[in-house]
Amino acid sequence: MSGEAIVNVVKHYDSQLDSGSKKDGVVISSAKLSNDKGIPDKKILIDIINREGSGFLSFFKSNVKNDIKVNTLRGTVHSKLNTASNIKNTLVHEYQHQKDGSNPTETNAIKTQRAHSSYETTTKSYKNQ
Repeated sequence: MSGEAIVNVVKHYDSQLDSGSKKDGVVISSAKLSNDKGIPDKKILIDIINREGSGFLSFFKSNVKNDIKVNTLRGTVHSKLNTASNIKNTLVHEYQHQKDGSNPTETNAIKTQRAHSSYETTTKSYKNQ
C-alpha cells in the first residue's frame, strides 16, 4: 500500500475515537522509512530508535509540530497494527504524548492507553509488547 493509503486507514480509525482521547490540531501523516528502491532511510530509523527506545513501533510523534507520523517501510506498517483496536489504542498512546507537551513520558502514555476502552480488545501480542 502507499503511505497515503495506510494513513487513510489510520485516519478512518482515528475518526472513531472519542474526542477526549484526542488532541486538537494534530495532523496524521506518513513517514516513509525507505527510498524508492526500498533501502531503509538510516537517519529516520536512527531517529525513531532514539525516540522510542526499542525500535519503530509503527507510529511516532514528531517534536517539530503537533503531528503523528505513521511509519511505512516498503508499503507496510508494523505487524502488530493488524486490528482496529490495536490501531486505535496506538493512537490513544500517541495522543497522550501530544497532550503531555514538552515532557512526554512512556509511563503516562501506557497508563492512558491501558485505561482506554480499545485496550480490552487489542490482541495478546499487542498487550505483550
